[in-house]
Amino acid sequence: MSYTKSQVSNFLNDKILFRFSISNDFIIEFDDYKEFFTFEELERIIKSNYDYWNSIYGSSPTNFKSTWKSLNDKFNTVKDYIFGLKELNIDSISNQIYYTLSTNRETREQDKIVYILSVSSPIDKDTHFYNI
Repeated sequence: MSYTKSQVSNFLNDKILFRFSISNDFIIEFDDYKEFFTFEELERIIKSNYDYWNSIYGSSPTNFKSTWKSLNDKFNTVKDYIFGLKELNIDSISNQIYYTLSTNRETREQDKIVYILSVSSPIDKDTHFYNI
């Protein structure tokens, strides 16, 4: 059986969330301890940041592009795994996320798992991103 994006999102949203851990060297106005994202939101954030850093790669002395490319590749591996499942199973999905995307996680209220993604780069969710 093949699942739609909505089915996967609805299944994961009340069980798994994500947050970023970003060094203070790379943020101005982003509270990484309060900003939580769903699987679908995570995909958009990763793509947006990867696209941005890829677009300025030739004029930027940083290696932020490779940071976001690596995260994008890992996310796509998890996404392909989930969409290839015959049955959505939170334990197998959680294990895949743990081994592929982030081994850093915490449990929140109502048994929600929050995976923490450490990124050595500015993030466009920072309200002052374009000042960085």
